[in-house]
Amino acid sequence: MKLINKKQWNRDWDGFRTLLFFSVLLLFSGCNFSTQEISFKGELTNCTQQKITLYQLFPDYEEKIMEADIKNGKFTLKHKGITEKQSEQFPSFYKIVISEMNYIVTLASPGDKIVFQGDASNWVKTYQVAGPKDPLLMWELDHQLKLFIDSVEALQTIYEEHRYSDSVKMEIEKTYNQYILNHQNFLLCLIQNNSTSLATLIAFYQRFNRRIFIEEKEHLPLLQSMYDTLNAHYPNNPNLIYLKERLEDISE
Repeated sequence: MKLINKKQWNRDWDGFRTLLFFSVLLLFSGCNFSTQEISFKGELTNCTQQKITLYQLFPDYEEKIMEADIKNGKFTLKHKGITEKQSEQFPSFYKIVISEMNYIVTLASPGDKIVFQGDASNWVKTYQVAGPKDPLLMWELDHQLKLFIDSVEALQTIYEEHRYSDSVKMEIEKTYNQYILNHQNFLLCLIQNNSTSLATLIAFYQRFNRRIFIEEKEHLPLLQSMYDTLNAHYPNNPNLIYLKERLEDISE
């Protein structure tokens, strides 16, 4: 029987270890273990609540991602474990809820780190945000809507004080219509200047009570253009799949 000398055995063992290493490497490269997360941090004043909740929003439902404690007005929420395949469905809308009627909606993508500040007693009207472009656009939409609402409420106060003066009422109506036009122009400009952001969908469908700023059927070419541009960037996004169905329904 031929014996293997020690030097040859070492060479064979080294070769086997090298082969084993690359086989394991190949095995793991075929599996997707890499994940990403989105971080939402905040600092609240006048906060009496002890919990805050993060939901991911879809066109026809919402999914609770996590709940966190609010400690000394501070909180951290994270959407963890977003796989590479799932990342194709982003950017995604999120709702951050202090209470049932006190929440904000923002827009985020894997890897985003977003920081909020605000008064917990009226968060949507007071919050500020630091982070990527999408959540900043969502804040801008909320902020401008707040200015519109404040202006309308001021007009309402004047109307109540001069309800029997036809001339004042005419001026109020004229001013109100101008406010509507101004806000509509703001929304249209935001859509035009940020055509690759899903925040434009929120801009297009933004409402105040029963007031619709951009009528869907009157602006169908714009909506189709928005879909074409966004779909080129995010073809697997659930919001665009829904929008495609909506466009088909309107066109019938």
